[in-house]
Amino acid sequence: MSRVVSSLLVIVCIAFCANSARAIADDKIDISGGWNFEVDIAGNTGAPLFIFKQDGEKLTGTYKGQFGEAKVAGTIKGTAVEFSFEGQGGKVVYTGTAKKGTMTGEADYAGQASGTWKAAKIDVTGVWNVEIDLGGNSGTPVFTLKQEGEKITGQYKGQFGEAEVTGKVKGDEVEFSFENDNNKVVYKGKISKDTMKGEADYAGQATGAWTGKRKMEKK
Repeated sequence: MSRVVSSLLVIVCIAFCANSARAIADDKIDISGGWNFEVDIAGNTGAPLFIFKQDGEKLTGTYKGQFGEAKVAGTIKGTAVEFSFEGQGGKVVYTGTAKKGTMTGEADYAGQASGTWKAAKIDVTGVWNVEIDLGGNSGTPVFTLKQEGEKITGQYKGQFGEAEVTGKVKGDEVEFSFENDNNKVVYKGKISKDTMKGEADYAGQATGAWTGKRKMEKK
């Protein structure tokens, strides 16, 4: 009987450990991608863009903001993040806490100033109302998009009917397309929070500018 109980305890322990390891893996935070930041330095605000690449605990990437562009390096350990870049007056260091889709923390500007920051990961998931102008001919298609990593999938609804959408996001740059009568329609642009804008190419036959606004969910 004791052998049976011991065997059952071993099986339960193995199952528990496996589930715990799986839960830890599922909860692992990956901040790879583009992030919109809001920084407050004693009432002086800024909205830089950071694009991160995460490899284990190592962070690399790019900063784009009032100091121009700079390479970023740092670490992420659990939920604790730290990254820096060289600004005009010296090293700028950000430290904080990361959660799924958001980050908050403090920034030190070469020991000359400090402040707080918060950030939201760029994600095009949602319903987008688009306005497009093709040489005076306007349209108002609706795109329902879903983002997983850098991959975009979704649906187009407009004057061409309905079609499946595929595309990608890299940093704040977006590109997605759909097929219409074997002709490929390509949208390219940039995203900033709940707006997008760029240019569209209709199978090489026409081009135009477009803007998109994300439909806000009712609370």
